[in-house]
Amino acid sequence: FDGKRISIAGYHYIVLHKPASYVCKTKDTEFTSIVELINSRTEDRTYYFANSLGPEQTGLVLFTDDARWANRMRKKLSKKTCVYMVNMKSVISEDQFRQIKKASVAASDSQIGATIGVQRQDERSLLLLLNQVRLQEILDILCSMELAIQTIRLQKLGLFSLGDLKEGHYLELYENEIKV
Repeated sequence: FDGKRISIAGYHYIVLHKPASYVCKTKDTEFTSIVELINSRTEDRTYYFANSLGPEQTGLVLFTDDARWANRMRKKLSKKTCVYMVNMKSVISEDQFRQIKKASVAASDSQIGATIGVQRQDERSLLLLLNQVRLQEILDILCSMELAIQTIRLQKLGLFSLGDLKEGHYLELYENEIKV
């Protein structure tokens, strides 16, 4: 253009294993943005999140500088099953686990949407299978039972999994490599 060579910059599609105390926002006054973990980012790009995790949560986050793709993915992901690993600060008794299962079945039956699945991993850990919207229902159930949560990690989002990706690390992908 005007005698100078131009190039078209491709979009960045990133899957990141989000550590705790980071946020899924481009800027925040209290917490550091996960965008800061990306070495190849440029300051002139704006990033959009296909899914979001709170500062206390860890796990799989998809984001990009392609606003249309992020919007399409948000809609798709809201209907997909997620797998969360929830670690408690104390032991979950058999009676508490039965109550959690019973409450999760009641929550699933009372609303239209994906069924909530709860599996016990060990004496302090639960594996939750649900869509992103239903997570808060289970967290409310745990809170009502006075079970303190130590960590919540999103391990799988639809067909997309963290695999061996270490916390704080990321992969840059092409749009066609992300299957949910």
